[in-house]
Amino acid sequence: MRFGSSTTPSGPTKPSAKITPASRYRPASRAYPSKLPSPEHPRHYLVKRVTDAGTCRFQHHLLYVANALVDEYIGLEETDDGVWTIYFNNVLIATLDERDYTIRAELLAGLNPGVKLVPAHTMLLGLAQEHGCTYEQIG
Repeated sequence: MRFGSSTTPSGPTKPSAKITPASRYRPASRAYPSKLPSPEHPRHYLVKRVTDAGTCRFQHHLLYVANALVDEYIGLEETDDGVWTIYFNNVLIATLDERDYTIRAELLAGLNPGVKLVPAHTMLLGLAQEHGCTYEQIG
């Protein structure tokens, strides 16, 4: 079906004269910023900018956070003696233990109730089987 044509219960209708997506385009009525403002973190957070390599410095240690957060600001909040939570906006993304400077992902904490996290290959095999595909182990 081409843009501008439609189908009704009685069959296809004739497309209107020369209607194209470009002829329907209208600019937005409000201006949008070219870059969104940085999120504001509570005053007690330690705010860090994520570098081009996806890292930030914390107590003279270079820590990898995420490439997806390059040039964004994250907030760190000390929640226990030596344990910090790392937030992007108001989303908890990880915890940091300053005893060993290990960052642990908090992905599971943000999932809706009843949602189970499975490895991608497990999901792929399940989808393949649902569509009648089979596989065999070699070796």
